[in-house]
Amino acid sequence: ARASLVLARTNSTVNLDLHNDNTDDQSSLEQWHQIRRHLSGNSGRISHPIIGDTSHGCAKTNMEWKQSRGLPGERLCLHLATMKLDDSETMDGNDRVEKVSCPLPSDLVELLHRELPDVLEQGTKVLKTEGIVIP
Repeated sequence: ARASLVLARTNSTVNLDLHNDNTDDQSSLEQWHQIRRHLSGNSGRISHPIIGDTSHGCAKTNMEWKQSRGLPGERLCLHLATMKLDDSETMDGNDRVEKVSCPLPSDLVELLHRELPDVLEQGTKVLKTEGIVIP
């Protein structure tokens, strides 16, 4: 079986108005699941589904990971590690771009160490170069 870490980048902007409860802009919300759909192969893409993805993934693979490899029941092996926020409406009136990052969750790192150590080792240098923290 093949396994890899996928570093996905997007140049598109998702505009979510946090001050407005109206979520009529469905196109913005749809971008959140495109990585899952493109990796899954359901739309003619690369057929490399994310482990634990019950909507777009492979049920047989997910079951094997849950039963034999200790994947928690509701765990999706997907993590948003860094994100740039254009904060054009700051309280102080200054425009700035914030880069927010979140280290890989410990349960995901433990799973990679235990089940896919070679994949983690090969990906660590690139992840660190991108500013993605591995605890």
